[in-house]
Amino acid sequence: MVPSGIPGAPTANPLGQTKSVTVVVTTPDGVSPNATLTILPPLANPLPVITSFSPAQGTFPGTVTISGTGFDLTATNNAVNFDNVKNVAPSSASAGTLTVTVPAGINGLNNQFDSVTVPISVKVAGQVSPNKGYKITKMT
Repeated sequence: MVPSGIPGAPTANPLGQTKSVTVVVTTPDGVSPNATLTILPPLANPLPVITSFSPAQGTFPGTVTISGTGFDLTATNNAVNFDNVKNVAPSSASAGTLTVTVPAGINGLNNQFDSVTVPISVKVAGQVSPNKGYKITKMT
């Protein structure tokens, strides 16, 4: 995270705008050599972030509400990845939540009562959130 208040640092996304600054780290053991840091403008589309799931553990079949930030208000502009099952379209979306049906075909959910924790991520406008683990149990 770049601190605010650096004169000349890019604040929008004009193509090619950057700012280079010299960085020196001081610790009780001494001072680092000078290094150059290039500051880029913020992303035009912020990275989506998953903060929680409701219910906290899911079932197949079932639905899950994903809470977080950076989601698109149009459900079809978001894509949810459940481990090996990619690009699952949510049934509804808001700025802070996506509701999605847990898809068939998730690795490890072969038999009734199989339970796996899978990485889930959300893709919005080319940006993919970090994975967050979600435990799913097959009920049928």
